[in-house]
Formats: sequence, structure tokens, C-alpha cells
Amino acid sequence: MTLPTATIMAAVTYSVFVLFGIILLLFLALVVLRIIMARREGELERKEEEIRPLIYEIISDQDTEKEAYRKIRSYISVVNRVALERVLLECARVVEGPEMELLSYLFDQLGFVDEDIENVQLAHNSKKAESAYHLGVMRAARAVPFLINALSSDNRDVVFASLNSLSRIGTPEAVRALVEHISRDGDIEMMRIAEIIPSHAEAFRPTVREWLETGSVDVRRQTFLIDLGGAMMDPLSVPLLARYMASPDDLVRTHAARALGGTGDMSASGPLMQAMSDPSPAVRVAASDALGRLRCEEAIGPLMDGLSDRAAEVQMSCAFALNKMGNDGQRALDDGIATAERQRAPSRNQGQADLRLMPGPGDAS
Repeated sequence: MTLPTATIMAAVTYSVFVLFGIILLLFLALVVLRIIMARREGELERKEEEIRPLIYEIISDQDTEKEAYRKIRSYISVVNRVALERVLLECARVVEGPEMELLSYLFDQLGFVDEDIENVQLAHNSKKAESAYHLGVMRAARAVPFLINALSSDNRDVVFASLNSLSRIGTPEAVRALVEHISRDGDIEMMRIAEIIPSHAEAFRPTVREWLETGSVDVRRQTFLIDLGGAMMDPLSVPLLARYMASPDDLVRTHAARALGGTGDMSASGPLMQAMSDPSPAVRVAASDALGRLRCEEAIGPLMDGLSDRAAEVQMSCAFALNKMGNDGQRALDDGIATAERQRAPSRNQGQADLRLMPGPGDAS
């Protein structure tokens, strides 16, 4: 038996009003929540303003670690703990040297390192990534094993934050884990870390040299380590990189030539000039480009020879390299272009003569 139309309409109207009421209540709840969050944030910022002068004073007075810790415990209430953590992290982003060591000590002694380590292990992904980042900002060396474990996460934000922190901490264990992970993962996002590593070159150079000395059977991993060796701008890595110029693999030799130029050290010019006669055009291009970056005037001769190379890309690379070498290089480039033109002219004249000797359409056979 069907319900009357009026009853159905009343039920629909009632449902619409109920739904509208629920939406209105949700909207009001969100407004109230935003007001509460804004007030909390405002209160937190006021606490930070109170704490910041004390932290600045501790840093500028160069207090001992224990004295600095005593001051903080004496003057800052436990209820201001979140504000204190934020101020310490804020300061750590702009200081280095002894001041950074002091902040790292305070962050650890106040229990923030333990909290972040626990979050890296147990919290949800966004909190894990945030805590991993904090540990890197504070150079928390004892967090390295936990950050290494976090590299197995399936969340890319957690992995990137952990890699970033390992690069900042820079202990041998951290460096090995980071290089090992990046060299296995060629993802573009992972390459963002490779851009960070050179900014911590001093910590990374010994480990990178060790990797270059050991080598790898995996070409992809080997080329990554070679590129990293060049990015370190480390003169001591030049002889290690030069060894790879004898590799049977064209790709490895190409990366090695490029990395030798990246070191910025003139001792790399010898292997690079030898590479100008490499059988691979890609290697010759990389070598000529590297010589140009080094602005090695001794290489003007080999680069001039490269202007008549059988590969057009090598000719162009040599021309660009010579153009970077001041007046001598530019004169050599002009002379090389003129010589090449003279060499091509007889060929064109001979071709035109050959055409004149060919029988015309009406000539007897």
C-alpha cells in the first residue's frame, strides 16, 4: 500500500531540514575549532617571544653546556615546552660551530631527541617526517640508526626527511647509509638529496673517496658515485676518478671525464687531455667540456684539433671550451675555424670541377 503524497513530501522536507542542520552544526564546529587553534597558536607565539631572548642570551654568552641547561631549567616552565622546542629549532637553522653544538646538547638533554626518535618509529607518517627533519636540524648523531631504519618506509616524505637528516648529521655511518640508498634509487625525488650532499662536503669527502677506491660492479651505482666524487670538489679524489678513464664502459668514462672537470682542480687536466683521443664521441665531448670548465690553457692545442673531429658534437663542444679560455682561446678558435674553412674549400672546388667534367644530357655516350 502506497503512502499519501503529502506524507512523502513532509518526510523529504524534514530530512532536508535535518541535513541542513547537521551541515550548519559542522560549519559552526569548524569555525569554533579554527578560533581555538588560532588562540592556541597566538598563545604559543607569545610564549616563544618570551623564551627567545633567553636562548639568544645563552648562545651569545657562550655558556658551558651544563650552565646553559641549568638556566633553561630554572627560567622556563614545563608548560612552555612546545614553544621552547620551536625556538631551539629556529635558532639551529641559522647557527653553526660551537653554537650549534650547544643547541644540539640542549635539545638532547631536554628530552626532545628521545621524543623525536619515538615519533620516527611509532607516529603517523606526517609526524614521522616532521620528527626526522628535527633530528637532522639538531645534528642528533644518536638518532642515526633510527633514521636508517626509516629509509625502508613506503612513504616518500618520511624517506626524504630521513635522508635529508642523515646528510645534515654527516657521521660516517650516516654518510654510508645515505650514499648506499641513493645509489640504489634513481628516482628524481631521491636526486634532490644529491644536491644537498655537496653542502656538507667536508663530512662526505672521506667516505666518497673510500667508495671510489672500492668501486662497484653495478654501472648505475658506479656512475652515481663518480658524479658525487666530482660534486665534492675534492682535489684528493682526482687520481681516484682518473682511474675510471681506463674503464671498458663508455658510460663510466663519460661520467668520469665530467666529474674530473667538476673537481675544479687543474691536476685533472692531464687525464682529460688524453681523453680527447678516446674512441667514444660522448667521452670526447665530456672531456672537452671539462677542460673548458677548468679553463686549462694547456689544452688549447688538443681542443683546436677537436674542431676537425669526425663527430659534429665534439667540434661544437671544443668550440665552446675554447671560447671560455680568454683571448688566447678565442684566437685559437678563430684560427681553427679559418683552417677548417680552407680545408673544406678544395673539396668544394674539386666537386665543382667534377660536375663540369660530367657529360651533359645531349652529349654522345
